[in-house]
Parts: sequence; C-alpha cells; structure tokens
Amino acid sequence: KDMTFEMQESLKRELDGAMESGDEIKLYDGDQRYGDKEKTIAVRTALFGDYNLGFEGPFGNGGHVNSLYVKSGACVANGVRYYRSHYQNTNYNFARLKLGGVDALVVATHLEPNWPKNHRAMRAEQMAELLAFVGNERHVIIAGDFNIEDQAELKPFADAGFVLANDGGLKTWHVSDPKQAIDNVIVRRFRISNARSVPAPKLSDHCLLSCELELSR
Repeated sequence: KDMTFEMQESLKRELDGAMESGDEIKLYDGDQRYGDKEKTIAVRTALFGDYNLGFEGPFGNGGHVNSLYVKSGACVANGVRYYRSHYQNTNYNFARLKLGGVDALVVATHLEPNWPKNHRAMRAEQMAELLAFVGNERHVIIAGDFNIEDQAELKPFADAGFVLANDGGLKTWHVSDPKQAIDNVIVRRFRISNARSVPAPKLSDHCLLSCELELSR
C-alpha cells in the first residue's frame, strides 16, 4: 500500500509539474504499462480525483484510452465511437461541454498506428470520419495521438479551417528520445498559446503535449 501511494503521489507531482493547475481540460491516453485495471483506477484517482467531470475511454492494453477530464464546466452530452475503419479498435471519446458560456465539442482520440503494417490510408479515413463528426461545430478541440508519419497527413484539418498546436516542431515520441511529432491539439475558434512538449516517463511512452486555449467568439 505504501508503495502504491508513493507511485500515485509521484505520478501526480509529475503531471502537476507538467501542466498548470488551472487547466480546465486534460486528455489522457492511458499508459499501456499499467498491467491491470485495479492499478489503472488507482492511478487515475490520484491524478484526476479533484476533477468534477470524467469521461473514460474504453479499457484496453492496461489503461483507459482517450479519457477526458474536466475541472470546471457542464456536460451536455458525451459518448465513445469506434472508427468504422480500424485494425486495433481505435476510437474517439467526445463530450459537448459548456465552457465560458458557449458550447464546445471536445474529442480525445487515438488514430491507427503503423503496426503491424503501414496504416496511413486507414488514418486518412479516420480523419475524414472525425471531420464529418464535428461538422460545422463552432468551437472544437480534437486532441490525442494521431500516429502520423509526417505533417502532410494532417492537411485535411488545416484545409477545414482548424489550427494545430503542434506544427511538427514539438517531438513527443518516444519519451526516452523524442524524434516524432505524433501528438497534437487541433482546434477551431480557440487561440493557442504556450504549446510545449513535456517528458513524463512515469506517465506514458509519449511526452505530454500541453497548451493553453482561449475561446475565440
């Protein structure tokens, strides 16, 4: 029990040090190294116990993937959808929230990785599905692990009027020696500032991607 408590506190300190305490929204792609559900729940409680809303993604690979936690705000609707085209049960978790007096659609996702073969074409289908899902929503945040090979894969978002927090300069994988910019926060009608990649090896094999968002009405 003492070791579990120390692990939880260590993880909490690491996350708190990487992201400002005033953040309203955090998206968490569960670390695959946690080998059982009980341990994952304990870690999640330590990290996000003071958040008033939590939308957990499906449990798999030892963690809840694509989870979304909100410190303040009200939820209008939420759910999880699996991509029509997928190999590893990739999915997206969404919540429609009241933030700053406006409706905002927040999506946490994990696109198909290049394993056991290249899935670039499948990721393109998944991005098209995401864009169709958000449609003409005014305020949108899409964040997560896009598993891209290069920035050109994200062009459909830019073409649809979205702004990217990571233009390729913030390397997030692997946390031990990050050389690939595969994680992103993609927004519509939000202003992005202070985007940064933060190593957090006790949390994930990815660096954390942190940024500040300001509503643009």
